[in-house]
Formats: sequence, structure tokens, C-alpha cells
Amino acid sequence: MKNSLVDNNSQESSETVMEQNDCVNSHSLDIESTFPRITAKWLRNHCRKHGLYQTPQLNEVLYLQHQGFKFIELLEDYVGLKSLWLDHNCITKITGLHNMKNLKCLFIRNNFLTDLRGIECLEQLVILDVSNNLLTDTNALEVLPNLTTLYVGSNKLSDTSGIDSLARCKTLSTLDLSRNMLKDSQTMLKLLIRIRQLSVLYLHGNPLVRNFESYRAEITTHCINLKFLDDKPIRENDRFCAKAWMKTGMQGMKEEKIRQKDVEDLEMHVYVMGKFKHEDYSEKKHLSSAVSSSQKEIDINEIIFLNLA
Repeated sequence: MKNSLVDNNSQESSETVMEQNDCVNSHSLDIESTFPRITAKWLRNHCRKHGLYQTPQLNEVLYLQHQGFKFIELLEDYVGLKSLWLDHNCITKITGLHNMKNLKCLFIRNNFLTDLRGIECLEQLVILDVSNNLLTDTNALEVLPNLTTLYVGSNKLSDTSGIDSLARCKTLSTLDLSRNMLKDSQTMLKLLIRIRQLSVLYLHGNPLVRNFESYRAEITTHCINLKFLDDKPIRENDRFCAKAWMKTGMQGMKEEKIRQKDVEDLEMHVYVMGKFKHEDYSEKKHLSSAVSSSQKEIDINEIIFLNLA
């Protein structure tokens, strides 16, 4: 009797689990069905609305942003695309882009990407914007030989080892890592030194910024080709200050700024004096010319007077 009760209970329990699984699967299917899907008809209407070609192969740009799509699909025929906008959707995976051999710009920010798998086929890619996603690493980008600009701000990057692949992006010159959770300042510095072509860098909004003794000075000193750091240009005077800080600390930087101020004041003084001298010379030349004209008039009048006499 007890055995039969146990068997009945176990059977009921398994049936309950199966029902729960069915409910979960059904619920997930219901959720997925709520997202709009890309269809051939929708693409034709969309291209017509935006003045694009009805023949997919002829289009060089495609605007699919702000549509709520979860899947990238039915884009295999768009082989001539050079720019693709997929931002502000609900995309979780990069798929269906393997035929876009000419794609140079991909904007897929403000989605739900957790990794960049599927992007390695875009060998001609130059600009990639994957900011505001859920990325924890930048793996797969090292195989993109032409990538020059990467926006990966506002993601879930926390470990510097997760972005080590960026050092193998030989053409990378603009990098946005802002508003992540990167903490290790010294490891980051070593990584940035290895990105030799880097000229524009955004790091603000990361904890590591506070871990530098002198954030701008250290970055400026070690990244020799950097021209902009967090929206502020790096000028020649900034590099002199950074070098002074590396040698003698804050005192050296203060002395360098005083020296630069003295040089600027001297240059301004020389400019102003030169301006006054130029104006003074012009005035004297004008007076000399006026005197000369008056003298000529007097000489002419004398000649006329003598002839009349």
C-alpha cells in the first residue's frame, strides 16, 4: 500500500514538473512571439518608405533602428551594404551578417548583446558601435584587420583581461571604453601602450580613473600618439607638464605650468610691441608721404611763379 502511494506521489511530482516546464517553454515562446520579426514584405515596404532600392543587392545603407527586433534575419541578399543601423532594438546575438563582405560601418548600440560572436566575418569593418549593451569582453574583434573606431562604452566590462584582444587590433585609433566597471589602472595602462595607433580615448566613468595618481599625466606620457582624452585635446604643453610630473611629481608640474605662463606672457609682449612698431612705422611713412607731396606742390608753385615773372 505504501509503495503504491509512493509511486503515485512520484508520478504526480513528475507530471507537475513536466507541466511547469511546458508552462515555462510556452511562456518563453509567448514572449518571443511578442517581438516584431523582419519579413521580406516588411523589408520591401521599409525600403520604399526610406527611398531605398527594392532590389536588396543595390542598397549600400539600411536603417533598421528603433524597431524592437530581437533577431537579425533575412538580410542575406543585402550583399552590397556598407552601413547598417541596428541600434535601439532587442537583439541578443549577432547573426545573419556573413554575406556582407563590404560592410564598413555597423551601429548596434542599445541592444542586449552579451558577446560579439558572429562579427568576425566582417573583414572590411571600419567603425563598430556596440555601446549600451551587456558585453563582458571584446573577443572576436582581433580578427577585424581594418577596424579603426570602436565604441564599447556603457557595457559590463570589468576585467582588463576581457579586452586584451584590443591590443591585437593593429589599426585601432579611436576607442571608447567609458562608463564600464574597469578597475585595474596599471594593467589598463600596459594595454593602452600596446595599442600604438591610438589617438582618441574615452575612459571616464570607470573606477580605474580614480586609481591613477595623476590620470591625465600618466595616460598622456605613455600613449605617445594620443590627441584626445575624454573630450579634451592633448596639446604639446600638456605633454611637457606630464613629463615634468613623471620626473618630479606635482611640484615639477606646477613649475612647468609657471614656465609656460611666462613664455606665453613674453610672446604676447613681443607680439604687442611688434604691433605698435608696425603701426608707428606706418604712421611715419604716411607723414613722410604727406610732407613729400606738400614739398612737390611748393616746388611746382615756385616754378610757375618764376615763369610768370
